[in-house]
Amino acid sequence: MDLRERIVAFQQRRDRAAILDDQALAEARHVRAGGPLAGSDHRVLGLFHYLRYVLSPYGRGADDLRLALESLVAAGSVPRPLCWLVEPDPEALTAFLDKRNAAHAQALTASVDRLDADLLDTAIDGLRQLAKCASEDAPIRFDVLSNFCVALWIRFERTGDLADLDEGAAAARDLTTAQRPGALANAALLLGARHAARYDRRDLDDQIAVLERALVVAATGDHDLARYGGDLADAVRIRFEIDSEVTDLDRAIDLYQQALEVAPAGHPDNAALLACMADCLSRRFRYSNDPGDLHGAVEAGRRALSVADRTGPAWSAIADRVGGTLIDRFTRLGVADDLDEGLGLQRMSIVDPVAAGSRLPTHLINYGHGLLRAFAWRGTPADLDTAIKVVRAASSRVPAASPEHPIAANVLSVALFQRFELRGRPEDLTDAISACRTAVTGLSERDPRRASYLSGLAVMLLRHFTRADAAPALDEAVAVAAEAVRLTALGDANRPRHLNNLGIALLERHDRDNTEADLDRAIVVLRDAVESESPHSPERAIYLTNLATSVRLRESAEQAMEYARAALAATAPGDVERCNRMLALSAVLADAGRRADAVVLLREAALRSTGPADHRMRAAIGWADMAGSDERLEALTTVIGLLPELAWHGLDRAVQEQRLRDRPLLVGQAAGHAVDAGRPGLAVELLEQGRTVIWSHLVRARTPLARIEAAHPVLAERLLTVRRLLDSGTGPGITDPVRPWAARAVVTG
Repeated sequence: MDLRERIVAFQQRRDRAAILDDQALAEARHVRAGGPLAGSDHRVLGLFHYLRYVLSPYGRGADDLRLALESLVAAGSVPRPLCWLVEPDPEALTAFLDKRNAAHAQALTASVDRLDADLLDTAIDGLRQLAKCASEDAPIRFDVLSNFCVALWIRFERTGDLADLDEGAAAARDLTTAQRPGALANAALLLGARHAARYDRRDLDDQIAVLERALVVAATGDHDLARYGGDLADAVRIRFEIDSEVTDLDRAIDLYQQALEVAPAGHPDNAALLACMADCLSRRFRYSNDPGDLHGAVEAGRRALSVADRTGPAWSAIADRVGGTLIDRFTRLGVADDLDEGLGLQRMSIVDPVAAGSRLPTHLINYGHGLLRAFAWRGTPADLDTAIKVVRAASSRVPAASPEHPIAANVLSVALFQRFELRGRPEDLTDAISACRTAVTGLSERDPRRASYLSGLAVMLLRHFTRADAAPALDEAVAVAAEAVRLTALGDANRPRHLNNLGIALLERHDRDNTEADLDRAIVVLRDAVESESPHSPERAIYLTNLATSVRLRESAEQAMEYARAALAATAPGDVERCNRMLALSAVLADAGRRADAVVLLREAALRSTGPADHRMRAAIGWADMAGSDERLEALTTVIGLLPELAWHGLDRAVQEQRLRDRPLLVGQAAGHAVDAGRPGLAVELLEQGRTVIWSHLVRARTPLARIEAAHPVLAERLLTVRRLLDSGTGPGITDPVRPWAARAVVTG
């Protein structure tokens, strides 16, 4: 089509491509090169280039403006806005811009009320035209740019087109000298949205600078002063999440407090300000270890719930957040009833999908994460199963392109991995790795969460290697763990964890290939993990244990013993991980020729009432191997006594059987030592105990139900269903310890 047809196509059908495509520009060049032009030709060329100028992104189109002026002046038909560029008339231009800006603002409001996409497009094109025509020093220009930023942000929220944010960012940066705080706040809104989408640090820095200026120019008593302060606090909090500078967290808390002080009672932002301040106080506790921060977070969260509208989406969002804070306080300070109250609030946030609105998937994800933390404390398998069910429901509600999708995939991967560790089903591990890959690929290269997700993937790949001897999984684990470390800034709170996971992967590859370079590198990164972790962190003992293991392999017994002793000293007597620390120290003592001391530690570890069964089993076997003949029978008897816990009834039947098959000689050895010790009766007992492990589980599951049936027939039927499931078994699987001396990878969720 020719230029006239292209202009008509845009005017009638809003066909932007008819004006902006390269073929149209080539046709215009052809017309200009064709010789002398009539007045009508000049008008067509001028209008074409003027439309290209108006439709090109803000800050661009200077060549089209020049060509439009040349052609329209030649035709003697210049539109009013362009007339003022040729012959300036500031008063007339201001009046025109003011009138048209008001009209476009009205159209913008109507487009939001009616969800009218065409009306919104028209308002954006009109505001773009006004913004380009206004002189830089015209006060009305800031109002136009402010509305333009809002309009582009609204369209981005509807369509997800990043080009709108890119264009709006140029307009927002031209607003930085505005004197009206509202215009500055609109510029900050767009810059913040672009930073969230593009992770361009310049956007965040500019957003903070613009909001700081808004607070400066806002008059005392401005009814939006609390909003400006709250928006600035939000931006500073986001900068903290990137840089891990605690001073930013302190400043965000102060800004939220100041915003609350200037906000009148009943202000609609009060609930959100309190909720955000609660979140920041909870985060600061992780650095300060000051219980006052965590108590303050809970108090602020409860205040937020008390002032929020119970029927609106804000209440559900706050309930979700306060629930997470209560669970934080329970896991860190052990405050009674916090766990149940926190889970209850998170459960309430998902009860009414209408009230939760678009945040329902987020609430489902957080509730699933809360259940994971409850499982870590209570060990109740039902919490784990419910977490998986809830997070899968969240995943089904968000499209693959949604920013919530990788979050849901990550929480799901952690839950599936933990269920694999609990029940040994290989399909759970396969699904966990798949979900974690989905989480990683759903994040941009610059997303600050990418490092944690990669580190979690490395842990799962390591487990896949140790379970199935899958060599490619180990090499990939090293690669992704190294990438996680590379992406994590010095000083980041998660960096020690990522370093630890990389160190474990390198140790595993050293064990497989006997590559000295891997061992040297493992020692370096594990030492870095220990030195960069807070002395008060419970995870530091894990890193010390792993460092002791790596140094021990380098035959540095004295240094390995120093690290192993420090790890044990940092672990509370009742901690379930204490058995791990004792195993590590006993290995170092044995290497140093101090077998008697090693036996004492192994005996204590084996006879502990807490700690994973496989750790206590390894301790008991080590005790039996090193003990003298007088003590070996006691050690082997302890080994046989641990078999029911090692192949516990919560595992699938095939997994129970596999775990017992992996230790076929233990029962015979124990019985043989009993015979040698002149105790044939004990030998028979040990043989019987060893061969009836699974049978004993089944017998315990067959407690007579007559009394329960009489009082609670429905409950009795459910128990019978559980019994049938336990009898059936669901498939093969096997779980083994990751490393012989308790090297431990840490999954983040």
